[in-house]
Amino acid sequence: MTHSLQTNNLDNISLATQILGFSIVSPLVALRAFASYKLHHPFGVEDGLTRISCSSWGIPFAPYSTRTPAAQSPTCKETTLKPNTKYFPSKPLYQPNLRKQIFYIATIFYVPMVLFVKTSLIYIFIRLWSPYRGKVIALYTFLIFITLYYIIIFFVKIFTCNPVSLYWKVNRPVGSCLNRSAIIVTDSVISVITDLAILVFPIVLTWSMHMSVSKKLHVIAILGAGSIAIAFSIYRLALSISELGTDNKVVWFMKVFLSDSAEGGLGLICTCIPTINKLATEVNRKRRVRREEKRRLEVANARPSSRRSDGDSASLFLYSLPHISSQDS
Repeated sequence: MTHSLQTNNLDNISLATQILGFSIVSPLVALRAFASYKLHHPFGVEDGLTRISCSSWGIPFAPYSTRTPAAQSPTCKETTLKPNTKYFPSKPLYQPNLRKQIFYIATIFYVPMVLFVKTSLIYIFIRLWSPYRGKVIALYTFLIFITLYYIIIFFVKIFTCNPVSLYWKVNRPVGSCLNRSAIIVTDSVISVITDLAILVFPIVLTWSMHMSVSKKLHVIAILGAGSIAIAFSIYRLALSISELGTDNKVVWFMKVFLSDSAEGGLGLICTCIPTINKLATEVNRKRRVRREEKRRLEVANARPSSRRSDGDSASLFLYSLPHISSQDS
């Protein structure tokens, strides 16, 4: 497969991924906000982080937008629009240069987006296990670790090159750049570790609680759903290692950011699951209560009414009086 054909295929895949992702993630985030409103939940940190992450999720992942006619036609010819007048086209757009600029912007946006998604998941855990001091301390320790890491990697990715413009310039003047492949591999390793921790925390914290096994599995399945993103973290790590020496950096970067887009989208979906599940449980409970009340009313209306006899009424009256012993009489 030629370089241009492979790039065009990835463009199409990226466009389809973004359309599918927004059509799924956006309604779920809106449903999460509606569920919080109906359940009268106070607006928490995780709610704000989820909305910020959703609004910034699709911004960096748009390599398909770099497809321009200039990329398909690397050479331009003179064009005569009027007699005796020549128009010389401007300098054609160098497509790899534009793509690298977009990849740089995507790198900047990806770090806070992932940090906000993971922080939102951790705050959900903290809210659920707030009565347990030791568990909350462990969660806050993990949160501090990932926050410090993502702050450091955020500035490392911003200042990968000195000056910054060297990141996307093909003919580099004087300057230096860090090893971008090594940065991506390191970031992939940390992503795998943090996603594993997000999977392990619900299992360990829930299994020590006093409840039935079925309820434990139900809680673990809901809270541990965010670990699904670990599959894309592992894929990105394998991709980063296997293609370290590739010459086609543009295609490599596009594959990496496609996996980043999938990881962020799955993380956002998983932050919505607990609240939506609670709303569904509450709706089912109210529906069950209404069904039972309706059944009781139907049974009461179907029961034939019978009048008590005078003897039965007298007996009931005497039975309701306080008991009088023979000594009192």
